[in-house]
Amino acid sequence: MTRRTNTTEPDTLALLEGAPEEERMPRRLRRTGLLLVAAIVIIGVVIAGVAYSLIEQRAEETQESIQERTGILLEGRAETFRTWLNGRQQLSRNLSTNEFIRVFATETALSDEDPAVDAGTSEQTRYLSLVLDDFVARNAVERAYILSAEGEEILASDSAGLSEGQVQAAQQVSEDGETVIRGVRESEGRLLMDMLQPIFAIQAESGAQDEGNGERVVGVLMTVLPVAEDMTRLLANRPLSDPGEETRLIQFSGDGQPQIVAPQEPGLVPLEDGEGLLQQEDDEAAALPFAVRSSVRGDQDVYSQGRQVDGTPWVLVQETDLSSALVTQGEERMQIILLSVLIFSVISAFLILVWFRQKGVFVAAMAEQYRSLASRIEAHRKLLAGINDSIREWIGLKDRDGVYVYANPALARAVGRPEEQIVGTNDEAVFGYHTAQRLKEDDAAALAGKEDPAEVHDLYLQDELRHVEISRVPLKGEHGDIDGIVLVGRDMTQQIEERRRREKAMLQTAEAFDRLVGRIDPHLSGHSDLVARLCAMVAEEMDLSSDERLTLQIAAHLAQIGKVLIPASIVAKESRLDAQELEIMNRHIEYASEIISGIDYDLPVKETVEQMYERLDGTGYPRGLSGEEIGLLPRILAVCDVVAARIRPRSYRGRISLADALDILSDNTHRYDANVLTALDEAVRDKDTEALLSQDAGSDSGETES
Repeated sequence: MTRRTNTTEPDTLALLEGAPEEERMPRRLRRTGLLLVAAIVIIGVVIAGVAYSLIEQRAEETQESIQERTGILLEGRAETFRTWLNGRQQLSRNLSTNEFIRVFATETALSDEDPAVDAGTSEQTRYLSLVLDDFVARNAVERAYILSAEGEEILASDSAGLSEGQVQAAQQVSEDGETVIRGVRESEGRLLMDMLQPIFAIQAESGAQDEGNGERVVGVLMTVLPVAEDMTRLLANRPLSDPGEETRLIQFSGDGQPQIVAPQEPGLVPLEDGEGLLQQEDDEAAALPFAVRSSVRGDQDVYSQGRQVDGTPWVLVQETDLSSALVTQGEERMQIILLSVLIFSVISAFLILVWFRQKGVFVAAMAEQYRSLASRIEAHRKLLAGINDSIREWIGLKDRDGVYVYANPALARAVGRPEEQIVGTNDEAVFGYHTAQRLKEDDAAALAGKEDPAEVHDLYLQDELRHVEISRVPLKGEHGDIDGIVLVGRDMTQQIEERRRREKAMLQTAEAFDRLVGRIDPHLSGHSDLVARLCAMVAEEMDLSSDERLTLQIAAHLAQIGKVLIPASIVAKESRLDAQELEIMNRHIEYASEIISGIDYDLPVKETVEQMYERLDGTGYPRGLSGEEIGLLPRILAVCDVVAARIRPRSYRGRISLADALDILSDNTHRYDANVLTALDEAVRDKDTEALLSQDAGSDSGETES
């Protein structure tokens, strides 16, 4: 896989020009044909779906149109019936409000209540009989009655006797004071209707009034009307009626059974299954919602809707023949289907023509495409080769046995060998035995599928120490199996050496501050160095990062810097500090924080110094932090600072051994971190700690506890 520039490298253009076009062309055409077939099928499905949706939409629109038209026709019929009834009521009302009839009815009612009152003269009776006869003759009325409030006949144009229903209706009018229209009845082959209206008493004669009404009902005027001719006219179709539209009139008989009023026959036809067709409650009007159902006569299916005529026992039903509506829907459905078939045929024909045209130009187009593709591939190959030559990162590819199968120019330049000499060798031949052993473990992890973070290795390349960051990722094959390792290396020597110089400068600055404190109090000289060595031992034992170790070293040398702002008489005092002096001394950590805050270490040095005198139980200073509020680095610095102070003598007490100091702190794990104490104990065990820790200078750390 080594990049080569000799003539043995296969030419991409030549490979493409030698490809078997005779075999690939039919496959391409077949694939295009299958795509066209799929497109035609999809288009057909879409057109069918749209056609079905349009058909359903038109069906819904047609039904909504029929429902709207039916409602309008029904309302118009109902208004016509109300107008006709109002006209008939007005004619009868002219008679029921006649002063002579009201006086006659009032006197008759009073005579029934008091026998001493005259019921009217025979002349009045004869006169009113003539009035009734004239009213019947002039207004096409079958007969007219003046009845008492109890429903008894007082006067009649042609007495034919009263039925029980008529008597009950008269009593209802007397009680309610409202006009009552009874249902159509059949008598001697004729259709008749009873209309009953109240006759109110003359106000001057009405000594007592009903509590519930403003006027007293003293009688009832009942007119018997022939309705066959009027209803035939009212129910007849209009000139603008559509075919199949019919208006039916249904009424409820005295026993509650529905009947068809058929004035043209004439007669009343019982309605079969009427209870299921109409619903009538005690205080509600009969209603028939719009729906498809059998017609009132039951001879065909229709769209129908019904409503009750106000103030009557009649229900108007408007019907539209379903077959007529379906004929219209069928015609629209056929038009939509034919249009869909036409659109589908045109699109299919167009796609087929496109396919035949593509077939004709395919050979010429394929040749041109392949030439263009080969040119682009060659350009990309040259571009990648240029990038590969100029890239600074090492790139190597090893098989599962660790043998290099590819090396880029950067790797070849780093090891001082040509690329061809690297291919076929392993890490031991390229980097040496010891380096190869270190890299071997990382290779094993990569072959196991792990992608560990990059690590910096110290390598001697061409007799020069280089710091190289090396990362590995598994190379997976076509089926997901790991076929090898991709090694990427980056020379970090310049960056690492620059960082080390910066860290050294920071540490030297901190040590300079520490020496400044030693000038103020010679007893503090060397204390920070001791604390720093103890912190380094704990950091090694706890396997801290390089940044954490550097933070501890700098913080250890800056921990006492705040004491330069404390009066020297307090800092260098040979005896124990009193309470006031102790309070002043404890401010040194605040002063240290102010001094450090102006220095950008890019490390948590300031936070570590601020918290080193805090204690786990909250008894420390300056903020009284406790538990997890205190970071790990301040806990380490606190333990090392106290141990360094206790193993050195002070002017007011002697020194103790390192073991005794650790024992004392171990008895105070509520204040000091037990893990840190364990790490320090492990670090100094079996070591010549006395030689390591003994220093002639310094005895006071600034720790303000005994």
